[in-house]
Amino acid sequence: MDAITPLLAEVDAFLPSEVELKALVPGARTADALALLARRCRGTAAVKLGRVGSLVWDAAANVAVEVPALPVPTVDPTGAGDAFCGGFLAGLVETGNAVSAAQFGTVSASRVVQHFGADGSLPPDPAECRRCLAALALPAS
Repeated sequence: MDAITPLLAEVDAFLPSEVELKALVPGARTADALALLARRCRGTAAVKLGRVGSLVWDAAANVAVEVPALPVPTVDPTGAGDAFCGGFLAGLVETGNAVSAAQFGTVSASRVVQHFGADGSLPPDPAECRRCLAALALPAS
């Protein structure tokens, strides 16, 4: 963990998978490892949990918040993590809120897993994406 601390001090968001987080902080529970990581981040941190969703650090409340995955049919999970990251960053730019950003990432990932190949989720339908965000119905802090 010490080796990446200088990097964490420079990024707006750090979004490891659960496997990557466990490699960085071996033996720690996921929420505890995320809290440790978040304390070293200039920006925010979240951990991608695959089909379960994500766990995002809410710095204002000083707590890890679960953001569930959307219940959609999964055809191909390839690229879901990358889509989550892209959606997360877009959400962070739009809202400035890490929990809301994770919701954006969730919607992005849900679109990708429903198709085979990267182009299946394109072009995006903004109205459908907003409906999916509303379906998550998590309060932003």
